[in-house]
Amino acid sequence: MHVVGSIGSLGKGQNEAGVVNVAVKTVVFTGSQNGLRIKTWARPSNGFVKGVVFEHALMRNVENPVIIDQNYCPDNENCPGQNGLRIKTWARPSNGFVKGVVFEHALMRNVENPVIIDQNYCPDNENCPGQVSGVKISQVSYSDIQGTSATQVAVKFDCSAGNPCKGIELQDVKLTYGNSTAKSSCKNVDGTISGFVAPPVAYREI
Repeated sequence: MHVVGSIGSLGKGQNEAGVVNVAVKTVVFTGSQNGLRIKTWARPSNGFVKGVVFEHALMRNVENPVIIDQNYCPDNENCPGQNGLRIKTWARPSNGFVKGVVFEHALMRNVENPVIIDQNYCPDNENCPGQVSGVKISQVSYSDIQGTSATQVAVKFDCSAGNPCKGIELQDVKLTYGNSTAKSSCKNVDGTISGFVAPPVAYREI
């Protein structure tokens, strides 16, 4: 007896319904590649999986008896990574800090936001509209960062007006964007640039 107990291919499209309250019970898997499997594409999506129940399952010579795979991307089929080298802080008061972070020797392949600091993170304006991040970010270094961006803005520093980013170092960064020119976006940040850096980055005075 061969039973398929797979949930997929979720996340292949940007907007899709979620999977809710699925029950797989009293099943036998024989000689299959996967048993109890939840698979989602490695793409941006609004989908979700909730309330899934697997119980009373018997495996007979199954390669992957229990598997959750959220990085499904066969043959690298248009699966841009959502973020590359990312530092994110909520736009709320805080006594926290980020200091002395080093990113080096990183290769991007069609990645959204390859280099990003986001200090104004406030999804759906949840308990943080109009506020600024209290987290202090300083001494962050990016060295030998190469590859391709899936977004035209390849380097983005969106720092807090109340606690600007300080000491952000860029050295030997080369990021391209398709057949067009990659761009950078800088807000409330200062630092240093050395070697060849593309796209060009102009720190804003703070």
